[in-house]
Amino acid sequence: MNRLSEIALKYDTDKGPNCHNYTPVYHQYFYPIRNEVRNFLEIGVLNGASLQMWEEYFPNARIWGFDWNTTFVPDPNSRISIIHGDQGKKEDLERLKAEIKEPLDIIIDDGGHHMHQQILTFHELFPTVSPGGYFVIEDLHTSYSTAYGAIPGKLTAVDLTKNLIDEVQLNGRSFIGDPIKSIEEIGSGTLSFYEKFIDSIHIHKSLAIFSRRGVYE
Repeated sequence: MNRLSEIALKYDTDKGPNCHNYTPVYHQYFYPIRNEVRNFLEIGVLNGASLQMWEEYFPNARIWGFDWNTTFVPDPNSRISIIHGDQGKKEDLERLKAEIKEPLDIIIDDGGHHMHQQILTFHELFPTVSPGGYFVIEDLHTSYSTAYGAIPGKLTAVDLTKNLIDEVQLNGRSFIGDPIKSIEEIGSGTLSFYEKFIDSIHIHKSLAIFSRRGVYE
């Protein structure tokens, strides 16, 4: 068993082997940067179990939790901080960014899972991810549930992911090569934000993982 799964069992978080079993996937991506992560954000706090897991797994990181309805109070000597707000409100996400101030190495959206919340949160917070970092949408299966706003004619988080795959591949303009080349040298037209900054998109069961490309001129 990988180290993250062991810690998940210790804190009894549903991300571990006893429930969703996301931790083997997370360990695959996060272990190589484990000691370099400085700012980590999880949206959706619940009882704080996963925040405690992340604090133990990332020894040098400030662990941020964002939720509108949690009674979890971190130990004052911990590296965990809670910000209260609603991920479905743009103004609350703006306040979150203003309070954290620094780029985030990893963001995990395990909030309300409603389509509006997931899509708004991605558009607002992906730009805050540091180069080489990750943005994760959890519980992607809710894109097939009307209870979470997945209704005909409305964009879902799965639709968003598919659209971004199209966008970053558009006309082959999302270049792989010398990072010092100018946008004009990459191909016809001007790259969109996501073409420029999404390095890769990974799909696992109930997870979409977006990695952030470094800035280039």
